[in-house]
Amino acid sequence: MAKAKSYLLQVGTVGAAAGFLYLGFENTALQTTRLRVQSSRLPVGFDGFRIAHLSDTHSSSFGKNNRRLLRKVQRLHPDCIAYTGDLLDSYHPAVDRSLHLMEELSSLAPVFYIPGNHEARMPRAYVRARSRMIACGVTVLENETALLEREGDKIAISGTLDPRFSGAGFSHRKSAAAMRRSLSALSRVPRCYSILLSHRPELLPLYAQAGFDLVLSGHAHGGQVRLYGTDGLFAPNQGLLPHYTSGLYREGGTAMVVSRGLCVRPGLPRVHNRPEIIEITLCR
Repeated sequence: MAKAKSYLLQVGTVGAAAGFLYLGFENTALQTTRLRVQSSRLPVGFDGFRIAHLSDTHSSSFGKNNRRLLRKVQRLHPDCIAYTGDLLDSYHPAVDRSLHLMEELSSLAPVFYIPGNHEARMPRAYVRARSRMIACGVTVLENETALLEREGDKIAISGTLDPRFSGAGFSHRKSAAAMRRSLSALSRVPRCYSILLSHRPELLPLYAQAGFDLVLSGHAHGGQVRLYGTDGLFAPNQGLLPHYTSGLYREGGTAMVVSRGLCVRPGLPRVHNRPEIIEITLCR
């Protein structure tokens, strides 16, 4: 009996250690996901254009001064970098660390950034962060549109404010109404291939209705715990068993790429859901 108990204790200890090591790997090992998005509307000059899509770092760090993350992005040689919200974290601000990341990213490629719900929850810190990002060359899109030109062709990149800036909170009805207002405020370029950066993926029907070709989003954190056969167990504003959590979705003529994000929080582990960088290649 004593030997059996000792054996079970050893097995339990080994199992716990293995589980601890696995969770450590899952929450620190950066994953690069490569996606190709095809469209006949894409101009010839942008065929093969590469976007590094980052989202939801929530002030997390991958190595000293985020060296591991920056090295991964640099190896992709992106034509531009899109950051889709929640750079800051209202629970663990670490604003200087987050801004250092953006400064370094802007030295690698043009950066287009939108704020998420956490930036909306800390308005004073966000105003300071916004000024510093603009100073280092980041294009901050707050219900605005920028044009990118390549080989004589142009595409449009728009970005929306998160509905939380309008006080929408977790109400889907209020969030949708705020997003409709944001989308209607955007300057659109007729007959131009259009990319939208918008933090919340659950509003895809609105983006499709507005006629965007490609939407980049985050917010869902990959559903946090991705058990077999699920898209994750929970996501903000989608609740239990969310649908829009990772990868490529299509509705009508609109494609949407959702990042699992880069947030690593103590006490809220990621399971089967490594922090992610997405490389998107646009193709005709």
